[in-house]
Formats: sequence, structure tokens, C-alpha cells
Amino acid sequence: MRILFLTKYVKPFDGYGRYSIALRNGMMKEGHKVKVLVSESSGLSPENEEAILESPQKYISNPLHIFEASRRVQKKIELFRPDLIHCLVEPYAHILSLMPQMSTPIILTVHGTYAFLPLLVESKMRRGVTNYFTERIMLRANAIIAVSAYTKRHLLKSYRRGDVLEKKTAVIHNGVDVLYFKKDSECTSEPRRPRTVLLVGVVAERKGVKEAIYSLKRYQEKYGRELKLRVVGSLHEETTYVKEVLALLRDLRLENSVHFTGRISEEELFREYREAAAFLLPAVNHGKEFEGFGLVYLEANAFGLPVVGVSGSGAEEAIADGESGFLVRPGDVEAIADKLHSLVDYPDLWEKMSGQAIRWAESFVWEKQIKLYEEVYRKVLQDHPAP
Repeated sequence: MRILFLTKYVKPFDGYGRYSIALRNGMMKEGHKVKVLVSESSGLSPENEEAILESPQKYISNPLHIFEASRRVQKKIELFRPDLIHCLVEPYAHILSLMPQMSTPIILTVHGTYAFLPLLVESKMRRGVTNYFTERIMLRANAIIAVSAYTKRHLLKSYRRGDVLEKKTAVIHNGVDVLYFKKDSECTSEPRRPRTVLLVGVVAERKGVKEAIYSLKRYQEKYGRELKLRVVGSLHEETTYVKEVLALLRDLRLENSVHFTGRISEEELFREYREAAAFLLPAVNHGKEFEGFGLVYLEANAFGLPVVGVSGSGAEEAIADGESGFLVRPGDVEAIADKLHSLVDYPDLWEKMSGQAIRWAESFVWEKQIKLYEEVYRKVLQDHPAP
């Protein structure tokens, strides 16, 4: 197969990037010819990667960018002549909605928040335009892949013609390269920080950073012991939420207990996973913003790190409650503090859950997930043969 991917980048900076890397590499390993259109080049694969897109947000905030991008992408399609086009980041699908009807099948991956941001655009006129593009490409797509059943349910109830979307939407969970992580762990010997909790995600409301900080404070008050929190992810200090987070740290006197690393390299991220005692991502559903799956839970598990997440989100499918980690009710600071206590203060329980976490992650290996993607691709091509 000749596959054209549209994505933000193939860099390991975040879940989108690591997902794109895994899918590209997996398809190439299976012998498929791959081309990737991105907004930021990795500089590692110039032969199959071209930076001709803009950031995904631009196609939501200003629909005029869609028109220009559609012409650029159309030229690349004509040159590469793919058997199918797979859009890995939702806003880039708007570009395809403007193209003249073509025989090349289109597949969309729906992760979570990005798919529903058009519904949140403040300007009524722009919201109408972006909604039009979104629904147009959703209906035009030959197949939609949701990263969780939770995301699929959200999709079907948020857009019109849910009956049509239901028939074309498959659920394929994100994968994790356990063997790659295991080799990394075996090559290093850093001891874990016994009283450090790790959170991986951009500092934003839907990642539950405030809830993590309140839980840290509650743990210290309830159990009288020190606990550190390390937050790995982009930190935009000009945003209202980040300002509120920093003010909260001052109010709770936790400035010395919480450390923000900002965006870091993959090597540094792996070190954070290896050295932490527990992983916490208490995601918050905020309107149409939500955690669609939570690849970071599986990444933490692959390093033998038990996790704490919240119910009522895609995390329910990424966490085996009581085995690979714990699920708590959203915003339940008391329960989070108690679960952290179980993980950091009971070594025998930690050892048991660490082994279970690795085995759970192994059930999501990318090799298996790639086969599921290939099944979708082949069915689409079978149902829509080339003219």
C-alpha cells in the first residue's frame, strides 16, 4: 500500500507525536510505502517527510488557512498518488474537506479534544464554518478510527448523523512499544525516587494539574510525609490557567514540592518514567475537552510504574483498575491522596502492581495494533477499489 499521513510532527514530544511515529514506523516495517505531511519536520526522514502544514489550531481559529493548505496538499497527493490518506490529527481533516471529490479513500483518527474544538470556537460565524468543514469530512471519510470506546461515544453524540458515523467508526486503542522501553530500562541503573509522583501532559485544565497539586497537599496533611510532584509537559506561562496553577502553589506553600520540567527530550522522559514512584494524571472533562485515552498511562506501565487516573474518561480503557493502577472519581482529591499513599508507602503492593502494570502494557503492543489498522485499510480499499 501507498499511505499518505497528515500529522503535526513525527517527534516524541507528546502523545500525538509518539502515536504518529509508531504508526509510520509500523507501516513501513510491514512493507508499505509511506509519505508524511507535517507542520514541523523531524529532520530525520527527509525522503518521506515534508513540512507543508501549519499548526492544527490555525485551521480551527481561522478557516482561511484551510483553503491555502488544500492546494498544497492536493499537489502532494497528485505527486505521491497514495492508495489511501490517513489524517492522524483531527484539524488537518478540514483540509481534505475542501478538495474535489477523489477516488482516494480517506481515514480519520479521532483522539479526543481536537475533534470537538470546532464546537467551542467563540465567534459564531467561525464556529459555523469550522463545524461545516468538520461534519463534511466526517461524512465524507471512508473510515474513522477512535482511540477508545469513550471517544467514539462522544463523537456520535456530538455530531449530526450519528447513525452514519456509527457504521464507519472502529475503536483501536493506542499501542505502546514495551520492548523498546524494556531495553531502555535494562541499559540504565538509576534508582527510583521513592517519594516522587510523575505527571506527563501539557499544563492545561483538562490534564488536572490543579487536582494533582491539591492531592499532593492532602497527602502531606493526612499522612504527614513529604511527597514531590514532577510535571513534564509544555508550560505556557502567559495563559490564565498556568498563572492560576503558580498562584495555587504559592497559596498552598508547595513551591518546593512541585517541579515543572517543560517540554523535554524522549531520553529525558524515559528517565522520568524510570525514576518516579507513581504516575498521576487526574484528567478533567471540561465541556468538549476530555482525555480520549491516555497513552501516557500505558507508557508509565511499560516502565513498571503503577498509575492513578480518573473514571468517566478514556482512562477507563487504559487502566486496569486495581492491577495496573487505580481509577478514582474525577476531582476526588481525598481518594487520589489515598491511592498515592498505597503506592508510595507500601513497597510490597508497589512491587506486585509494578509487575502487573508491565503485563497490562504488553497487551497493547504496537505490533498487534498495527495489524488492526491494516485490517481497516484493507477493508476500505476492498469496499472502494481504485478506478
